[in-house]
Amino acid sequence: MPDARRAVPAPLWQGQDKRRAAAAAGASGSEGLGGFLRVKVYLENLGCPKNQVDAEYVLAAVVGGGAEVVATPAEADALIVNTCAFIEPARAESIETILELAALKKRDAKLFVIGCLAQRFAEELRASLREAELVLESRDPWQLGQQLRQVLGLPGGCAIVREDRHLLSPRHFAYLKLAEGCDNRCAYCTIPLIKGSYVSRPLQQILSEAERLAARGVRELILVAQDTTYYGWDRGERGALASLVEGLAKIAGIEWIRILYAHPAHVDVDMICRLMQIPQVCRYLDLPIQHASDRILRSMGRRTDQRQLRELVETLRSRVDGIVLRTTVLVGFPGETPEDFDQLVEFLTWARFERVGVFGYWREPGTRAARMRGHVPPEVIAERVDTISDLANTLAQEWYESQVGRRLKVLVDAHAEEGGSFLGRTEWDAPEIDGVVRLEGAAEAGRFVECEIREAAPFELRGVITGTGVGRGGLAVSVSPSASVAVRHGR
Repeated sequence: MPDARRAVPAPLWQGQDKRRAAAAAGASGSEGLGGFLRVKVYLENLGCPKNQVDAEYVLAAVVGGGAEVVATPAEADALIVNTCAFIEPARAESIETILELAALKKRDAKLFVIGCLAQRFAEELRASLREAELVLESRDPWQLGQQLRQVLGLPGGCAIVREDRHLLSPRHFAYLKLAEGCDNRCAYCTIPLIKGSYVSRPLQQILSEAERLAARGVRELILVAQDTTYYGWDRGERGALASLVEGLAKIAGIEWIRILYAHPAHVDVDMICRLMQIPQVCRYLDLPIQHASDRILRSMGRRTDQRQLRELVETLRSRVDGIVLRTTVLVGFPGETPEDFDQLVEFLTWARFERVGVFGYWREPGTRAARMRGHVPPEVIAERVDTISDLANTLAQEWYESQVGRRLKVLVDAHAEEGGSFLGRTEWDAPEIDGVVRLEGAAEAGRFVECEIREAAPFELRGVITGTGVGRGGLAVSVSPSASVAVRHGR
């Protein structure tokens, strides 16, 4: 497999022969896809919410052709892996998942590979990965869905709307993708190599999709792109994000609109502050700064400096009452000195970001950073990740403790696995990456409730349901803390 080893790091392929032997010993299924009245499809989605949206488009296409989505690989006639290839660990997970599913599937079931790994390494995968029936590299999920329908022998005449999605999230929230690709060309990032240049979706197409989601019961829309604040800029429409959000807020049934992936260099602070006066727009902004040392920011190609970041944070906090800011930082970038790292720690401490994600740098082939000098030793990167993680936990806990004694509006996500309680989120918590509220009382998933916050735990609030929703995120009403309820880490 020489081609694959050149493009994909060798550790990804270790153990492949052993897994191939396990796959060959798998149980035989039916006579083939052509013999099924209803093809059963299993999809394993990896990576970010943007990848999830693509998977949902693909599933809608095959389901629209008559396929049935099943919950386990062993049931499936066709298995689809929607891969991620952002950094080496993501590629490793993608390869491992492909091989695991090959070992679990029925002997005559077919395995298909789509997503970022297929888009970047299609030829290498075709030459090396004989477990896969097909590697489909199209960036267009609509085209992928049509290709899979044809391969699976599904009817092609059924009317499928391009905005249709088979949701993988709970039915009350959905990610809404605004664009594909990225024009930022950060020195460490492989996204432009995989996805190409930034292309905004037509505004009316997004609004139409949101209306369809709302009609199906979606109450929270989470806006995603590689850079949501760049939406429309590629076609000369710098106010497009405002027009979009204002249009989304008019859709009946949508109660929360959340903005993720706002690049600091493209944030129009006046626009963001104005949008957050709209009742449906969550007072929450995901603002990935990546670093705070001017020298490292220049080397990364982020087109911001610490002074600009400080002004942005100060303005958002002064003009949007109760705003919660999430950020992401990258440590161990080539040339990062202890002094650079100290500047990052000092900035995060000053900014008091309520939510902080941290990643250690990975040397990615094809990026400018991979060719830079001064690569930081892995053990130093790990230490710096731990330092930021500890600080992030402290900052988050401070915020959670500040909510004790308040009545908050909470969206109920699910019944807890134990204890008879429910899990939900405030407007200041995005699903899967932020904390949760554990609720005692009568509730139903997908509904908004009011609750009294009694206690705070790491990444969780504990509360008692007191009634239905209270308009915006909450009322600053003091209550007397009383007995706690059970807590489970919700990350």
